[in-house]
Amino acid sequence: MKTFFTSHLAIPFFLIIISLIWLGYSIFTKNIFIKELTFSFVALSAAFFMFTLNSFFNLKEERFTSKINSHILIGEDYFRLYKKEESFDNSNFFALENSNEIFKKVNLDKKINKSLTIEELELRQQKIKYYLIIVIMSDWLQRNSDWEKKKTDFHFTNVINFRNNADNSNDTFIPNSEIDKLLDFKSPNLTLSKNTIKKGLILPPKTKISIDEESIKVTNPFVEIKIEFEVDYNKYLGRISHAGKKFKLIDDLRIPLNQRQSEPSNMQAVTYFSYSFSPFYKGHPKIEDYRKWVNEVHQMLCASLSYQSLDKFDKCS
Repeated sequence: MKTFFTSHLAIPFFLIIISLIWLGYSIFTKNIFIKELTFSFVALSAAFFMFTLNSFFNLKEERFTSKINSHILIGEDYFRLYKKEESFDNSNFFALENSNEIFKKVNLDKKINKSLTIEELELRQQKIKYYLIIVIMSDWLQRNSDWEKKKTDFHFTNVINFRNNADNSNDTFIPNSEIDKLLDFKSPNLTLSKNTIKKGLILPPKTKISIDEESIKVTNPFVEIKIEFEVDYNKYLGRISHAGKKFKLIDDLRIPLNQRQSEPSNMQAVTYFSYSFSPFYKGHPKIEDYRKWVNEVHQMLCASLSYQSLDKFDKCS
């Protein structure tokens, strides 16, 4: 996002400064003994100076970055995000129900070879990132499809109501078919319309989503969100076992070839979630709604990608 002096607002400020100088030279200096005129010009200059200082010191970007650790289990024909405690609440239903189709789409070569080239290792990383992007976008639709969803509290429970379109508002509506295109889904067997009644994402006004091989970027006038990934070059064998709070992982290359397929392999990934709020909307009446939405997106990512249980999500650093 742009800073105060590199934004489009810098030009009007400089024009006002030039105008004040011109007014001072052409009118004030020639009529300096008119008290009312002198007072008015000084007050005008002082007010503009104070407004400029307050704008510079108060209208600053708000930035935040979070790191979420994931473990991805890779079997003969499936992917699965490892969860320390499996539960109904932290499962990605689309990724689980369509695991085989996603595996085919990603087209990961699971063969372990000591002589893998740098290019082959980078391609493997890229495909794991693509899998994580699929998980995130499908979970976004599943968990947080409406940025202004309504919650109703009953005596024993609560109900969250999602809109299925944005026809009566200025909100941005991105249908499932458009998200499928962003994810390069071309097969009728692999579409976000499966396993959900939701028709698409309802996002804040003027919001755009872009997806490339490395990241997801969400932008609107208020905030810019980036989701980026790092994947470990190494592969490990077996499901993760716990010794206290530590993981025990065995490098695949230390296991005889004839034993490597007995357990799913494990790859480690880190997802970086970052946002930057525009300084020019810092005091806007709707800014708290945007902060709430960004926090919900962050919590959704933690629930979707972190290997920790639900009560640990608030500790995504």
